[in-house]
Amino acid sequence: MKDKKKKKSVSMDTYHNENGFTLVSTLLALLVIAMTLSLISPLIQTFQTQNNYEALSVQRFFSYLHEEAAKAQAWSVHEGKLTMEMHDGETATFEKNNQGIIRRLKGGYEVYLYDAEQMTLDLLPYGVRVHITTLEGKQYAKTIVFH
Repeated sequence: MKDKKKKKSVSMDTYHNENGFTLVSTLLALLVIAMTLSLISPLIQTFQTQNNYEALSVQRFFSYLHEEAAKAQAWSVHEGKLTMEMHDGETATFEKNNQGIIRRLKGGYEVYLYDAEQMTLDLLPYGVRVHITTLEGKQYAKTIVFH
């Protein structure tokens, strides 16, 4: 038999670190980060949403006022009050009081707009220009045309 020479190994010993990251631990970390970001994103958007309640309330008031003006056969402005004579003989009066802007009709009243600090009325030949200042200081204006 021939003597075989023993060859030296070319490979190196591998380093086994039990504390290192594995593919599974990396995927779990990414999963936790993705879930956290998906839950935080709606919270951030909630805080950044602007409150348009006031502007919508004023626009809705202008819409109601326009609807009432379409039903009126005569109107007048006196001492900051807008008075409309309706086709059925009733009189509707819009005025500012401590609660906001109200409509008086048949001895009662209905609050049409809360948080209004001031309402000014400018009579025009074809209608009335209504200026509203809210408690926050924002100003809104609309021309109501009478038919």
